[in-house]
Amino acid sequence: MHVKTNRLLLFILTLVTIISSESFSFIHNFRILRVLIWIMFAIYLLFFYENQHYQDKRLQKQLLYCIGVIYLIYYILYFMIGIRIGFSHNPYNVTVSGMLENVILTIPIFLIQEYVRYYLFSTIKEEQKGILALTLAFVFTFANFNILTDVRYFQSLSGVGYLFLFLLIPYFVKDLMLSFLSNYGGYLSSVSYLLIPYLVLYTMPILPTLDPKLVTIFELLALFLLFLITSSLVWKEKTKSYHIPSLKTGIVYFVVIIVFLFLGVKVVPENTLVIASNSMYPSIHRGDIVLIQKKPFSSVQKDDIIKYRLDNQYIVHRVVEVKFNQKQEKYFVTKGDNNKEMDLYPVTEDQYEGVVVGKIPFLGYPRLILNDILYG
Repeated sequence: MHVKTNRLLLFILTLVTIISSESFSFIHNFRILRVLIWIMFAIYLLFFYENQHYQDKRLQKQLLYCIGVIYLIYYILYFMIGIRIGFSHNPYNVTVSGMLENVILTIPIFLIQEYVRYYLFSTIKEEQKGILALTLAFVFTFANFNILTDVRYFQSLSGVGYLFLFLLIPYFVKDLMLSFLSNYGGYLSSVSYLLIPYLVLYTMPILPTLDPKLVTIFELLALFLLFLITSSLVWKEKTKSYHIPSLKTGIVYFVVIIVFLFLGVKVVPENTLVIASNSMYPSIHRGDIVLIQKKPFSSVQKDDIIKYRLDNQYIVHRVVEVKFNQKQEKYFVTKGDNNKEMDLYPVTEDQYEGVVVGKIPFLGYPRLILNDILYG
């Protein structure tokens, strides 16, 4: 039998459940306790609380459709990048038993968490929903990462920066998106948004070899696009207006950022190179993309600009002398046009990569900026 109970009590119980359950998520042998805590809370909720919230079915279907399309586009692009840069084995156990374990110990919790979120939003006043969304995002974020006991991020300034920029803030923003979807699209919308990435992560045997920071950036971009479209749909349904403010501008910004990041990832052809310095100025500027042709080593002449490998770096400099050693083996003396001195080491055939045959001015800057952001 359902009885009317205090909303404050429900809110407090929710916070206690989140914090207590997440305390067990970092201990493998106690992960089942985390599931049991949420199941008991769900039983309590269903028995004592009644939900009479009206859900706009038409809007819900529209939001679900948007979530599906955005994720489809995201994963097509994600695995296309993988085809270009390579794949690595999924760190999760993707055997049948491993997948079952991950699903059983994770998915039920997500289902219950999102039902609790949906119930909370359906029982409070409209003016209180912003505070509720921020509170849930704050508690879920800090409970999930358990930063008070994980001190590894606080051992350096870069560690603190990584913690906030690529872990806490993205998780916080994603949780706000879950609250937005739950409020306007209902339980199914937030569950779909939350579960699809985990199902991919738990079932795919291989994943693109992308830096986790880049993955986070791409996920946030997908979230940004989803928010643009879904918030516009909500605006249209609530106001019955077909004039959607800022949608076109937002999509233009999104496309610009996608192009920026696409150029910043290693998806350009192998016969190109982004120039990272001004050593060849004014012939080649920092940020230019140079086009490389693999001409025979014997055909390279003085004044040709070549690409060669030195240790783990690629260098693009001009050939200023062509010489031969005692064994009559050809080698080059090189120099950057903007450098005062010739390069210290000669370039031999095994270092040679090709001749510069053209350039695309400044189009490589996104790659350089992204590298600065990710790796300092």
